[in-house]
Amino acid sequence: MNDPAPGAGIAFLHGGSHAQLATLADPALAPYRIRPVHVRTGALQEIAAAGVIVVADRLRSDLLRRWTETVLAGLERGATVLVFGENDSGKWLPGVREQARPIVFWWWRTGEDHRLRTLAPDHPAWEFFADRSVIWHYHGVLEPPPGAVSLVDLHTEAGDRDGSILYLDETSTAGRLLVTTMDPVYHHGSGFMPGATQLLYSALRWATGNAAPGHHEQREDMLTVLEAGTPIAFSFADLMRYHGTEFPGGVAHAYCAMRHAVSLLGTVERREITVRTAFPGPGGRDAVEMVLRAVTGDRFVVDPDLAATARGPVLARYVWEFTHGERTVRLQLRDAGFVITEFIELGARRDRDAAENARLTVLKREMTDRLLAGAVGEVYEEVPTPTR
Repeated sequence: MNDPAPGAGIAFLHGGSHAQLATLADPALAPYRIRPVHVRTGALQEIAAAGVIVVADRLRSDLLRRWTETVLAGLERGATVLVFGENDSGKWLPGVREQARPIVFWWWRTGEDHRLRTLAPDHPAWEFFADRSVIWHYHGVLEPPPGAVSLVDLHTEAGDRDGSILYLDETSTAGRLLVTTMDPVYHHGSGFMPGATQLLYSALRWATGNAAPGHHEQREDMLTVLEAGTPIAFSFADLMRYHGTEFPGGVAHAYCAMRHAVSLLGTVERREITVRTAFPGPGGRDAVEMVLRAVTGDRFVVDPDLAATARGPVLARYVWEFTHGERTVRLQLRDAGFVITEFIELGARRDRDAAENARLTVLKREMTDRLLAGAVGEVYEEVPTPTR
């Protein structure tokens, strides 16, 4: 494949912060072939012809100022632009008003109502975004221009609409514009805040048109199998309700593996599938049991010999085999940053203190977000089944 021409492709406007550089180094983003452009030292022509312009969150307003006309010109010529949070959007995006709001960091731990409400359920953009990717955190509210569509609004404690935290504008210019007060680059690159990674990945998929097939009702990528000829569809949320809250990453691994397997095997009766895996986690076991009833049906085997030890301790155990009739497919996790060394090492320790347990919880959520953000074929890959 030839390299994209200078100025084409995806231009990522950043300020060189640790979080922005960590995001740019994420192996999962390598297929996008993103071109970093530094807000201080870059040249305007580096984004002048870009098909997609990403304005990373938390850029210095005095440095961003010289870029805004070129970003707006990109919209006029038909580019897609992503403007992430804390970039003074109300000061340079036409027709937009922005107001600060108190930040609620940990509502999912404290039990508070986040007061965020998703909107426009039939909008095609919901093919790209799951609820968990857009409900986690925000810095202020926006009042979009006429014709724009808010996908997520913040409400007041009294229940009134307060403003948008994420909207799309596909009518004001020849291009497409996504604006949010959330800061996914900062939180993804910093390694904390559930949902941030999924928003970043999903926004890039929306910007490039690389969506998994489906409609809004399927934006959680439903997994469908047959029960005596009758289709049964499962979402990730369904599996989590069955499993509980302890091991969401294991549930997500099994969910992604089963979706991939079904895509290869075709329409399958769930009680006719046998599963072998090197992954011993209870989250994976529970997910397989709910969808395939393979544990109680004695068709589920944890086999340590299935591990791909040559791939190293981070990836070795993420191997699954699914057999239906005469066909067996073997899947292994792609080496694309879905599982990180810190998670494996911290999870193996038995003397963790409270702070380390809290950190492990965050790592579990982040891994889950990375897995769920990938379409079928992006997370696991089929590999040859050895002859026995």
